[in-house]
Amino acid sequence: MIMNFKHAILFLLCLFATPHISAQDFTVNKTNDNKVEITYNAKRKLKKVELYVSTDGGQDYQGPLTIKGDRYDIPKGKNKKIIWDPSVDNPRGYDGYFRFRLDRQYENPYKKGFFVMLNPGFVNGSGYTCGGINGTFGYMFGRAGLSLSLGSYCGGEEGYTFANYMGWSYNETCFAPRFNFQVGAIYKVAPKFALKAGIGLLTDKSSVDGGGINPLGSIGFMLQFNHFLFSTDGIFAGDSGAGFCGGLNFGVGYAF
Repeated sequence: MIMNFKHAILFLLCLFATPHISAQDFTVNKTNDNKVEITYNAKRKLKKVELYVSTDGGQDYQGPLTIKGDRYDIPKGKNKKIIWDPSVDNPRGYDGYFRFRLDRQYENPYKKGFFVMLNPGFVNGSGYTCGGINGTFGYMFGRAGLSLSLGSYCGGEEGYTFANYMGWSYNETCFAPRFNFQVGAIYKVAPKFALKAGIGLLTDKSSVDGGGINPLGSIGFMLQFNHFLFSTDGIFAGDSGAGFCGGLNFGVGYAF
């Protein structure tokens, strides 16, 4: 009992004789029941924190210590707190001056996982505009990812716009479905911002010019807010009738 009382007094004296604490971006306080309260900030979401203690000036650290409070899945913010009870990890007490180390394990912002998107858009060539929609399925490996898109564009041709085809000036000889297939690469420049590029094929089954298979490409970007995705892509492709066509796709999606 005398030994534990001596160590308790030594612990309290050492606790307030550690000038290095604030330099490590956390503060230490004694609670009324002789426990240690650590206050720290989380610059971004933390997966976990661990506390270590040294009694030889920082040459050797013991831990991780048994702590309570904000220790797992900590959201970004200030004034996070953990509590350490020295008697739990060493009932016989500690000798020497205390020095603490707080290890923060940040959650990786570049998560792995699948995502899906719908991409409505249009392509425009010489004398026609085609509206359509694509479906995209992909997987992020962290910062980088791959995607596969399939879809179709349909519209007027040879002077007929998409609005003409949809009922204002219908002419079956101007119907031109264009099916497309594209593989893409994605790179996250930041956790919420990614660049995209893709290559593929555009099949032009036109009754006017006989159709064909044309090269297709795209370049664009993607934004992510929590699980929700938003994107836009510039499209460029060869065209069996016009020689070249281009357009835009806009996307909305969800990351799992």
